[in-house]
Amino acid sequence: MRNQLRYIIAAVVVVVGIVVIVATQGSSKKSASSTTTTAAAAKPAAAVAPLSGLPDPTGVARKRPALVIKIEDDTNSLPQWGVDQADVVYEEIINGGIPRLAAVFNQNAPARVGPIRSVRPTDTQIVFPIGGIFAYSGGAPYAIASISTAPVKQVDESSAGAAMFRDPSRSAPYNLFGNAAQLFALGGGAPALQRREHRVLHPVDAVPHQQVEHLLDRLVRTGPGATRRGDHAFHAGVPRDRNRHLFVSQQADMLCRAPDGPIRASGASGPASAPHLRHPPRPPVFLNTLIAVLTLSAARPARAADRPGGEGLPPADPAAVGMSADRLAEINEAVIRGVRAGAFPGASVFVGRQGYAVVDEGFGHLTWSRTSPRVVPDRTIYDLASLTKVIATTTAIMVLYDEGKVRLDDPVYKYLPAFSGGLKDRVTVRMLLEHRSGLPAGRELWRTARSPAQARAQVLATHLYSRPGARYVYSDLGADVLGFIVEAASGETLDRFVEEHVFQPLGMHDTEFRPDRALDDRIAPTAPWSRRGYPLQGQVNDDNAEALGGVAGHAGLFSTASDLAIFAQMMLNGGEYDGVRIVADSTVKRFTTRAPHAGTRALGWDTCDGEGGCGDYMGADAYGHTGFTGTSIWIDPDRQMFVILLTNRVYDPHIRHSMKAIADVRADLADASVLSVDDAADGGALVAPTSWRTERQLGWNRVVRRWHHRVVRKAASAKKAAKPRARAKKSGA
Repeated sequence: MRNQLRYIIAAVVVVVGIVVIVATQGSSKKSASSTTTTAAAAKPAAAVAPLSGLPDPTGVARKRPALVIKIEDDTNSLPQWGVDQADVVYEEIINGGIPRLAAVFNQNAPARVGPIRSVRPTDTQIVFPIGGIFAYSGGAPYAIASISTAPVKQVDESSAGAAMFRDPSRSAPYNLFGNAAQLFALGGGAPALQRREHRVLHPVDAVPHQQVEHLLDRLVRTGPGATRRGDHAFHAGVPRDRNRHLFVSQQADMLCRAPDGPIRASGASGPASAPHLRHPPRPPVFLNTLIAVLTLSAARPARAADRPGGEGLPPADPAAVGMSADRLAEINEAVIRGVRAGAFPGASVFVGRQGYAVVDEGFGHLTWSRTSPRVVPDRTIYDLASLTKVIATTTAIMVLYDEGKVRLDDPVYKYLPAFSGGLKDRVTVRMLLEHRSGLPAGRELWRTARSPAQARAQVLATHLYSRPGARYVYSDLGADVLGFIVEAASGETLDRFVEEHVFQPLGMHDTEFRPDRALDDRIAPTAPWSRRGYPLQGQVNDDNAEALGGVAGHAGLFSTASDLAIFAQMMLNGGEYDGVRIVADSTVKRFTTRAPHAGTRALGWDTCDGEGGCGDYMGADAYGHTGFTGTSIWIDPDRQMFVILLTNRVYDPHIRHSMKAIADVRADLADASVLSVDDAADGGALVAPTSWRTERQLGWNRVVRRWHHRVVRKAASAKKAAKPRARAKKSGA
């Protein structure tokens, strides 16, 4: 009934629109016939601004170029400044349904505009026909390279000088603002804007679901010079799974507001206090535009506040980034083999290259039951286990290292006086990162500690297993001590520090310690039962991390593959993503370069030697880490590529043999990803695949891995078939 009523209302509005058009055309004909004799004596039309159509008596708008400024448009950006003074505002719907604005200034030059954000590939489609000046905070190299093809004067934070400034009262990255008048001055020499009557913008070919459209008049003031997004009356949203190119004329907003009247939301009047819009009355819209608006207004995707996670990497066709789709198809085969072999019930896989998502897929279910929810890309959250060591703890040390609050060769007791006495005085921060501190691999805190404070004290009191710096021992306790150093040097808890300094600035909204219970339906469980007396879903699987309160340097972090893809791209970009710098480029190189006396280890990170799940072809500079729950991340700077695998392989306590099975899957994923890179498509600029073994050994490795999958699968099938026979035998006895 509700749908029928909606269609009736839409039909009525269409009829009314037709009547208005006919009446207006009729009145215009009568007016034309009655004024034919005076047409010659009419005054010439007043000069107007090229974009807004408003009177331009001084000619300032016709003399200067357009200024396009990128502005954030999610809930974190409020209040916005200066948007209401723009001549035209374009809205970009990027990955995840997140909106970004491109505000075009020509007639006005407000003293405060923002918050200014980074360049996106779709910006090229906006600025290319407009020209002039383009101001943004920064961006990934591939996005900057794209915008460099447009005939514009680029101004970013590094070149803007006083024209851009940070507001200390707001948190990064939502605190960068610009002075439009000063930005106009920086663009001296740019040609004046030429009026263009009609322009249709299409998405970038490599990012088919991205969309560029006019932002209709729906901005409401919240204070002096500040604006916020009001109710979105007409929004031509395009679902991600539909490759449609749509454009809504800016004239369409006439249907939802009276001339010179306040903003009106769909079906209701806007706030009584809303000011009149600056735009003059426009001619009636054409019928096709009216129908397009009525048809598309209900199709808008969810906003950032309505859907999990933040914006991620835009998708791309493999060929667009020099990869073979046929070789990438082997990833599906490898993961499916892993599920059939009993390695894990489900998995999220993400492969990225050159700033784009090439593979972003979910496989299987959250548990071994076919009735359990399926794994959903961008949504399913996993217990990362030891990936916590690099995503949280090591990254926090990198941030503090950049700030000068932690030095690698400082003794640990400088930050933690309780960690002292005897040989402990020789242990440095560097040794902890390299797993050469002399601490043992772990201890049963879950058995001996009665509180997180007691567990912490026991970690600091642990005796050394060997002389500091003498040997490599992979140590969870060493990572925990690093977490304590972060807290001592920053004055914040580890989870709060990484949330404020890493995850929130990057938009990793699904990455956190101790996730809220409301997210349980999205979290892959790690145990149907536990020694704690309850199933583990949303609680850390590692018992020692639980003893430390769920926040530990070695485990406890939860995340999605899409969030980790943002992190991996930040590392590939040299510590920066989407205009936000987390750490310095030199710091990334220092921490990911193999240490001389630590085996395969760098500082916190592991490096690739053909073992550990990185496959046989990763580059010599590749680095990554694995997690006990069945997680891994491998980053190859040589190919500007990363491979992420998230599973909950520990869900069934009877499949501990899956350690070997998941190692095979990790290696197969890495090999398929690297071997899919087409060097010829990139003009031979990429390095050739680096093999750690001879071709004969490589072929033998693949044979062994596939043989192992078959053996494990056969054993699992036999075990499953034996259960009913055993029950039948028992009942018969």
